[in-house]
Amino acid sequence: MEIQAIDGSMTGPTALATQADEVLSKTDFLKLLVAQMKNQDPMDPVSNTEYVAQLTSFSSLEQLQNLNKTITEMTASNQLGSGAGLIGKHVTLFSGGVSAEGSVDKVRVLEGKLEVFVNDSWYNSAAIETVAGQDNETNTEVIK
Repeated sequence: MEIQAIDGSMTGPTALATQADEVLSKTDFLKLLVAQMKNQDPMDPVSNTEYVAQLTSFSSLEQLQNLNKTITEMTASNQLGSGAGLIGKHVTLFSGGVSAEGSVDKVRVLEGKLEVFVNDSWYNSAAIETVAGQDNETNTEVIK
C-alpha cells in the first residue's frame, strides 16, 4: 500500500524508479530535503546536526562535480593542444589490423579521445606508431 502526503509534496516510489539511471540533480536533492523536513515525526524530529551533515555532503558533491567538469574541459583542451603539434607531420598508424601513413591534416577530440585525420579518414591517436617532420627527415617512434 502506497502512502501519499496530504499536500502532495512527496512522490511515490514509482517516480524515483523511472529515473533509476539518472543522477539526482541539485533541485531533486533540495526537494527531498524539504519533503523530509515537512513530513518528519513531530514527536521525534531529525536533529539539526543531521541536516547540516546532509547539506555539507551536498555541498561537497557539488564541488566535486564542478571539479570533474573543469578537469574534463582541461583534458580536452590539452589533447587539442597536443594534437595541433601533429598537424602537418607525417605519421604511420596501425588500426584495426591495417597500416596507414600520411600527413595529419586536422585533429579533433571525440568522446574524450584525440583523433587525427590522415588520408581522408579519422584515426584514434593511440594508433600512431611513428611521427616524422614534413620532409620525413626526423623520425620519432612511439613506444607502447
